[in-house]
Amino acid sequence: MLVKSELSVAPNATHQDEMDAFAKREIVRTSDEPDVGEFAVVMGCELDFGVGDDDGVEDDTINSINAQTIPDAEFNPPELSGLPYTATALQKMIFGTEEYDPGEFGNAQRFGVLYDGDYRYAADRKVWYAYNGKHWEKDYKDSVGHAMRYAILAMKEEIALATVRTTGTDDNSPQRAHLKGLRTHYRTSCAAAKIDAALRVAKTMPGIRISGQAFDSTDSAYLFNTPSGTIDLKTGSLRAHKKDDFITLSATVDADRSTKPALWLKTLDGIFCGDQALINYVQKVFGAAMLGTRKASQEFYLFMGIEGSNGKSTLMNTIGRAFGGYAKHSAAQTWMKKFHEDSGTASPDLAELVNARLVL
Repeated sequence: MLVKSELSVAPNATHQDEMDAFAKREIVRTSDEPDVGEFAVVMGCELDFGVGDDDGVEDDTINSINAQTIPDAEFNPPELSGLPYTATALQKMIFGTEEYDPGEFGNAQRFGVLYDGDYRYAADRKVWYAYNGKHWEKDYKDSVGHAMRYAILAMKEEIALATVRTTGTDDNSPQRAHLKGLRTHYRTSCAAAKIDAALRVAKTMPGIRISGQAFDSTDSAYLFNTPSGTIDLKTGSLRAHKKDDFITLSATVDADRSTKPALWLKTLDGIFCGDQALINYVQKVFGAAMLGTRKASQEFYLFMGIEGSNGKSTLMNTIGRAFGGYAKHSAAQTWMKKFHEDSGTASPDLAELVNARLVL
């Protein structure tokens, strides 16, 4: 049998807490017959198979699995927060009922199971998107390549389980044939060309391939994303982030109603000289700017005059920073009529304003 230490994870544990708990366990192979049902996958472990062949896997039994925590800098894909996958997803990949096809298609299947929709490929935009736990990001740093590499490396856990299942079987058994094929497939899959090929296959798979129009669509027009959750603008309620909202934007401040923004209210009072009616109007304008609806009746153009030293920059810079990704900047010339210019000419300045809810 396999003896393992107990796993203790709090119900509200983060991904990091969950994976740390898995990495700290130790699993020891005893001399008794193995009980595959008790075999637990440990991510970030060093497998000790005794004296084995050149791929590090001996044909007989596992002696022990000594857990080692992988440093965050190596384990996490660059420029993305959170872990690349959860311990639950890893268990699903190893112990799931899915039979993986051979070659790159099988590796793409493993990738899909392991990341469970955290990577999507927009074919019409030819770009990968990655979900960071709060919103989607365009994967300009190619973290998806690292993710596929992790999916292939996770096959070592499949090899460990397959090794256990060969105990007590003869050399011609299906279990040993499967183990041999799995080892060979793992070695060839580690080549850069094979990783790239698996990514090309993954781009075509249901659950990964998606239209770019799904991101920040009208379905999320009444949602406003913040670091602490997503605000439903129809009800004013705050709920947890959802990857299925397909939101790529986020404000920079949390939604906190526990205290009044005393300094901000004082600033508004000073800018507008205590005119409460005007303050209320400006607050409604910026509140309406949180909406993502595309109706002309809900568009506002605010002109603040040419006089300086009256708080315009303080007001707009503060709101713009709070809106985060929902706010974009534009030059005044973008909105001016230009003589001798074809009205049908595409404007790169306007193209940059796609999905903006506030333009400064």
